[in-house]
Amino acid sequence: MEQEWTLRYVKPVLDFASLPTIAHVDQVHRLFAPLAYASQFGVRAAPVLKTLEPGEEAAYLHDRDQVRAWLATLRTGKAAARQRVQAEVERMMAGTVELRGHARFSDGMMAIDYAPVLDGVQACIAFGMALLADDRSQHWRGVMTCQLPGCGNYFMRIGASRQLFCCTQHRQRAADKQRGRGRGRV
Repeated sequence: MEQEWTLRYVKPVLDFASLPTIAHVDQVHRLFAPLAYASQFGVRAAPVLKTLEPGEEAAYLHDRDQVRAWLATLRTGKAAARQRVQAEVERMMAGTVELRGHARFSDGMMAIDYAPVLDGVQACIAFGMALLADDRSQHWRGVMTCQLPGCGNYFMRIGASRQLFCCTQHRQRAADKQRGRGRGRV
């Protein structure tokens, strides 16, 4: 359950970091809109994603570059560097991520349930990065870049997997090239 939940919030952040360019703000909105909907489920109003207007792509390019820098820092495995990322992500979360919750009784014992409300791209980025940077779960250890020359997409390697490529097609292209059949486009 935790792994599925983490991937739901982390994959769009990794896909965002993998964008080679941002030609239109809608590219980014499409990545994060499902998170806004899922996190606002049960809210009385219709789910909302705060977005930028066409022509403001440079702001998302800045955010993408920041995410790439954080991912590179996390991948070093150095605790002091990871703590700097955690502090930056915490500051971003403080201004963007709201937590909503409720108390209930379960088998006679009070339980408190809470969930993030992600209503903007920066909130989605901050929450996904917080899950990655968490020392307890150490999900940052699973962040990889595709080994197919020219790709470099980010992806999340799960468990003890030795996955080297972001998708099956890239794994097959690399295998074909290694066998000598992949001459041409890679």
